[in-house]
Amino acid sequence: MGQMQAEYQTATTALGEMAPQLKAFEEASRSIARKAGPSVVSINRLTLSRGGRTMFEGIGSGFIVDPEGYVITNYHV
Repeated sequence: MGQMQAEYQTATTALGEMAPQLKAFEEASRSIARKAGPSVVSINRLTLSRGGRTMFEGIGSGFIVDPEGYVITNYHV
């Protein structure tokens, strides 16, 4: 138990020392999300079968990259 307590104390101290950098990283991440959020899109991929039924094939996401509405997605979307 003594070694585990010492390792816990070491990790806790290290995280405490990193707090200012972690806070700055969190704030930068939130800023990026706020700015990019309006360009993020959800994509549902559907197909129409020969019998007229709509078949769900997949779902994904992407983001708008220009004023004309071009969207970048992963290949599987």
